[in-house]
Parts: sequence; structure tokens; C-alpha cells
Amino acid sequence: MPLTHRGLAWLFEAKSRAEEYGDGAEHGGAMCFMPCYHVMGFCNNFLFNLYAGVRAFVLARPATTTVQPALL
Repeated sequence: MPLTHRGLAWLFEAKSRAEEYGDGAEHGGAMCFMPCYHVMGFCNNFLFNLYAGVRAFVLARPATTTVQPALL
């Protein structure tokens, strides 16, 4: 499925409403375990956080960090 500006704008607005993002200062931010070269990491972490005005958290060493419940 191709990504379009319209599709991304719809996704960001829907996610913003569903997760009740308000003013960026009120919400701590979001974390995605996918790296930014992956479409989920790029769209749902990096671009969405720019749109919402919140911090984006990323793993310092994604290639060697094992994703496990302790990270949550």
C-alpha cells in the first residue's frame, strides 16, 4: 500500500484522537521499538511525534537491544 500525504494526515489525526493527545506539553511522548528505517518506526514514531509535538523515544542501540517486557 503506497503512503500518501493524505493517508498519513488521516493516520496522525485518528491516532491523536484515539490516544487522546492534547497539547504536546501535556503528553510525554511515544516510543516505538521499530527503527526509523522501518515504515512503522518512521511513520508511527518519528513523523507522528513531529505532528503531535511530543517527544520521540528510540532505542540507543536497536541492532543489539533485545525487545523484551522489561523495556515496557
